[in-house]
Amino acid sequence: MTCSKLSAIALLVSAIGAINWGAVGLFDLNLVVWFSMLIKLPILIKYIYIIVGISGLFSLFDAFACMFSK
Repeated sequence: MTCSKLSAIALLVSAIGAINWGAVGLFDLNLVVWFSMLIKLPILIKYIYIIVGISGLFSLFDAFACMFSK
């Protein structure tokens, strides 16, 4: 299976999003909110969630395309 740069980036961002949700579930620590407040840009939270969501959808589409392409 070949992996484009866009697929690799989308998968990496999705994995980081999954780690964030794991931290929320296990430790009640939202790393996105923590990081955004650390650099004093709370508007960044919305954009990070949008980017992670788009990356997740792209990774899902990419996985299905890979499974059904033969």
